[in-house]
Amino acid sequence: MYGRLGSSESARDIFDAMGSSRNSFSWSLMMNAYARNSLLREARRVFDEMPERDRNLVCWNALLAAYAQTGHFEDAENLFDQMPGRDLVSWNTMLNAFVTIRDLDQTVKLFESIPEPNLISWTSMVTANAQCGHLKESRRMFNDMPQRDIVSWNAMVAAFTQCGSFEEGKLVFDCMPERDLATWNVMLTAYAQAGQMETAETMFEEMPRQDLGSWNAMLTGYAYSGSTRKAKDCFDRMPQWNIISWNIMISSYTHADQAKRLFDQMPQRDVVSFNVILALYFENARLEEAIGVFDAMPERNLVTCNSVLSGYAQNGHLGFAKQIFGEMNGHVEEAKHIFQIMPQKDLVSLTSILPAYAQTGHLEDAKALFDQMPEKDVVLWTAMLDAYGQNGKLELAKGIFDDMPCQNLISWNAMLVAYAQNGYLEEVKHFFDVLPQRSIVSWNTMLLTYTLSGHILAARKTFDQIGERDTITWNTILSVYAQSGTQHVEAFDLFTRMKLLDSCDGASFALALISCSYIGNVSKGRELFVSMATDFGIKPSKQHFCCMVDVFARSGHLLKAEELLLNMPFVPDALEWRCLLGASRSHNRVRDGARAASFVFDLDPKDTAGSQWDVPTKRFNTRVRFPPPHAQAMNIPPLVCRRCFGSRGPQRGSISGVNVPEPLRCERRVFGARVFARRSEAPRARKSSSGES
Repeated sequence: MYGRLGSSESARDIFDAMGSSRNSFSWSLMMNAYARNSLLREARRVFDEMPERDRNLVCWNALLAAYAQTGHFEDAENLFDQMPGRDLVSWNTMLNAFVTIRDLDQTVKLFESIPEPNLISWTSMVTANAQCGHLKESRRMFNDMPQRDIVSWNAMVAAFTQCGSFEEGKLVFDCMPERDLATWNVMLTAYAQAGQMETAETMFEEMPRQDLGSWNAMLTGYAYSGSTRKAKDCFDRMPQWNIISWNIMISSYTHADQAKRLFDQMPQRDVVSFNVILALYFENARLEEAIGVFDAMPERNLVTCNSVLSGYAQNGHLGFAKQIFGEMNGHVEEAKHIFQIMPQKDLVSLTSILPAYAQTGHLEDAKALFDQMPEKDVVLWTAMLDAYGQNGKLELAKGIFDDMPCQNLISWNAMLVAYAQNGYLEEVKHFFDVLPQRSIVSWNTMLLTYTLSGHILAARKTFDQIGERDTITWNTILSVYAQSGTQHVEAFDLFTRMKLLDSCDGASFALALISCSYIGNVSKGRELFVSMATDFGIKPSKQHFCCMVDVFARSGHLLKAEELLLNMPFVPDALEWRCLLGASRSHNRVRDGARAASFVFDLDPKDTAGSQWDVPTKRFNTRVRFPPPHAQAMNIPPLVCRRCFGSRGPQRGSISGVNVPEPLRCERRVFGARVFARRSEAPRARKSSSGES
């Protein structure tokens, strides 16, 4: 009893108190108590201490199952070879172990060695062949089965649906003599993960009853399809949640701050929860916060390693990955060795390292790693396809696609994206037309291709045909109008609809600010900039500040543009100053151009954009000192002029996520740079009537 409740120490106390009255049953119970709690060393010690007369087949099978279920497959195989005798439990335990690691050759070899396979053995073979994409062989095994039960039928349904053959899976589903809740959940999960949410919703309503697995399947579908709002509605309607529900809901967010708020509300967390939030920080290129989560993790697993490896590779920082994995596994001299020295390697590890090779153009190395894997799943095939596509090797990408034993929707989308990335509009249209099914990714790719090709009418027509749109869909069509410079009415109309649907993110506001810049609408731009933080909780990035600088500069408010550039919580680079320099030239503002040119020269001495301002630069040689690094690390707030943002702001904490001091006012002007003083301080005498800002 204590062993089943997780108290192996109490079970051991009782076991020790039994003394000489122990028998094979008590030895077996003690070993099982350790095995159930994943204390394999203690379980093995009990097994080795067990008298030979008490070590029966039940004990051998218990230890074998403990090894297999905890992923110690080599120990399981060694123990299996040492067994003095085997029964069907032994054979099936080892068979399922090989199925788990997708070693099809060993699975077939072991199956053929079983004296009399039973229903469990046959079902395992159906699953093993399906996992490796051998649907015909899986169907043949199913047809050859001497008898079938509902578990066998469920395995066959799963075999078809996991490989994207939904019609055949539905046909098997309809032919089943009986169905249980697991059967419904298999089909429901398949439709949801494929993005066919309308079909999934219909099936969910038709189910005789739903359990937590059914709700989690729907939640997963909404998360996969990018429908965060529907995922949140589904999450709120669930009669109960488990940790899986929380993890799925967190993963549905694309914005790290929203996910982190939900993460902080979780009643309990596991390693999956930390891995999800870690991956989100990497996807949002917030590396420092990702490492903070990494350091705070109570435990790490292979998925953690893969997330860090993939995250740094995708952000172009393999050196940091070397450092982290060096701490975990020892010193690593070269970035490529990260993968080689990982304590465990699996398909996910290889899939994570392939983008690093693809981004640096080392396709031969990527292909060599790909060829080394004895078994490949559809994700790995797709990663190799994507590597070729990113580097413009479309013939090789198409060859990988054609060679895939099992193609799913993600594979089709990857090939579609490969054509789109390389500007092959006709191929994209043809491939889109022959897609067996379409997801939001397919539609977004087609929409983006029309957008990049300048086919605005075709892009709008495609947009109108999309049933369920995500934020990427809205941002793509918004970019068409926002950057056109002439269709600002349509841009603001789209943006208003986005706000009503709560589909806005940081990119949406950046595009809206760009539209304001094109038409010179300063008041609208200022309103949007303040609203994104106060009304939507989106922390303005450097891009947003620079967009706002451009709004001021294009409309001729060069001093306001310079004030914001100097006082934003980011150090401006030469590109931002060139923007101000160009605006100064357009408005024939010599003095403002001189100051901008001086900064351009400081940041990029080889730049010739400001050469015409050489003389004024020497006359008005202005320098502004930015806070030193240690001051920035202490979160010393930047000084933001209220005049730039009107009466609404900045309020305390409303702009850029930092604590802005109480309202400030401009005290005097030194060649356009401002010195600020608190309102409570006595103003100094000033020569010009600059007024309060």
